[in-house]
Amino acid sequence: MRLILCLLLLSGHLAFSGSRTLKAQKTVAGQTAILATRLYRQVIARHPIGVPEGKELDVFRPYLSSGLLHSMDQYRACTSDWDRKNAGSSSKSVSVSSSPLAG
Repeated sequence: MRLILCLLLLSGHLAFSGSRTLKAQKTVAGQTAILATRLYRQVIARHPIGVPEGKELDVFRPYLSSGLLHSMDQYRACTSDWDRKNAGSSSKSVSVSSSPLAG
C-alpha cells in the first residue's frame, strides 16, 4: 500500500514539475523569437556591410555576445596594427568589409 502511495505521489510530482519545465521552455523560446525578430528588423533597416563600428555597432551591441564583441575588437586592433606597421608599403590590408567576420 505504501509503495502505491509513493508511486502516486512521485508521478504527481513528476507531472507537475514537467509541465513547469515545458512552460519555462516555451517562455524562453518565445523570448528568443522576439529577440531574433528585433535583430532582423535592425539588419533590414540598416543594411550593414562588414563589421559594424561606432554608432552602427551601438545599435547591434545588445544582440551580440560578449565573446563576439571581443573578437570584433581584436580584429579591429589587429587590422589597425597591420596598417600602422605597413604604412606606405604596396601591400594592402584586409578591409573590414572583406573580413571573415563580415556577413
